[in-house]
Amino acid sequence: SSGIFKYHVLNDRRHILTKDTDDSVALYDTLKARKVEEIGEVDYEKEIEKRKQLVYVPNWFTVDVKTGMLNISLEESDCFSAWISAKDLLPGNSENFSDCKVNLGCVTLKALMDYFPKKYHQDGTALNDSAADANSQNPRAQITKDLQEHFCAPKHTPLIISEQGETFRVTIRMCCGDAAYEPEETQISKALPRWISNAVFADKIPELVKMTFNLIPYKNTSKSAKRHQFTASDNVSIQKIIEHVINNEKSNQSENQGNDSSKNHSKSTESSGIPLSANKLRILCQDQIIDPVLDLRTVKHFFWKGGGQLILHYEVLEHSDDDESGNWQTEH
Repeated sequence: SSGIFKYHVLNDRRHILTKDTDDSVALYDTLKARKVEEIGEVDYEKEIEKRKQLVYVPNWFTVDVKTGMLNISLEESDCFSAWISAKDLLPGNSENFSDCKVNLGCVTLKALMDYFPKKYHQDGTALNDSAADANSQNPRAQITKDLQEHFCAPKHTPLIISEQGETFRVTIRMCCGDAAYEPEETQISKALPRWISNAVFADKIPELVKMTFNLIPYKNTSKSAKRHQFTASDNVSIQKIIEHVINNEKSNQSENQGNDSSKNHSKSTESSGIPLSANKLRILCQDQIIDPVLDLRTVKHFFWKGGGQLILHYEVLEHSDDDESGNWQTEH
């Protein structure tokens, strides 16, 4: 029988393109632990090129094909490093998800452990959303249900859990569906590493990855040009940054106008020099205009390409009512 001998992890760090010894190309979904498309005998390199996206997601798993099959390894050190927007994971329900962030490693672990009896599972999910409980239009229960329906590994999926220290020791060797039966489920649950059981059954996972960046006026040669420093989730969109800066500046300038008699304003009310009438900004990095749909980590990876803190420039668009869509085009 044919076996996989080539693989390529796509930019979304979710899908993997493979080629087997029969020269057949296929697409696998890591979150579902299964093949999702049989592409057939096509030019492998051209297929990779065709599926490239201008998106950067941190590595959260490793792959090998030594056995002729895809072997995905998850380790505690980087398993939870990739957060994405829930609307990107489940685009059909994007209006219901607002700004929820979903952890890819946690979604995968839950898909693999889905066959454990319900007594082990809480009603939470692999997401971070401070508004989920307060917003009736975006309840955690609905998001959890959608994730469980979309991401569940096949029962026959082999699962090996090991301890890596001075020696390599396998603690669990099973198929995902085995967790549904006694006495296996009791034995397996006791042998699960704490970081896995915490993520799957207690929803205890690391916080969102934060990134610090600087925002300064574009083409301002003045040494006194104000540099504003922000910290945000690494997958926040440039559009969200634009909206935050404009709204924050308008609020600060209005507050300053109401306190003209005071000479000492707090740091939070210092003006960046953005006109109060500004309704639209564009963001640049290394003199390249950035598409507002991109997120911070993608900008840093593809445009900044350097060490240290990311530096973004902003430019006020003089005619905010004009069609500026042409200014946002980025070659993919």
